[in-house]
Amino acid sequence: MKIIITERQYSLYLKRRYHCMREYVDQLKSGDEKLRIPIGEFKWDTYKYLLIAGIRSKCGNNGVGEFFDEDVHNEIMGMFGDELIEIYKMNKN
Repeated sequence: MKIIITERQYSLYLKRRYHCMREYVDQLKSGDEKLRIPIGEFKWDTYKYLLIAGIRSKCGNNGVGEFFDEDVHNEIMGMFGDELIEIYKMNKN
């Protein structure tokens, strides 16, 4: 028997916060919302952690229990990564 998976299975964490994250990323892209931490001299490899921490803070449990979780980080990058690097490049100049 073959099982075809047509949609990626996202964690409950991301499913519950998707709309908030989507809205926040859209606001960053449009310029309605500014990055909480200026890019300065940060390279993308470092700044992506700060950017995702900001997203999780904005859409999480008000900072309660919001520690770094590599699985959550990778999941957010998988969903919004292309847009986040675009936001980074727009604000770098």
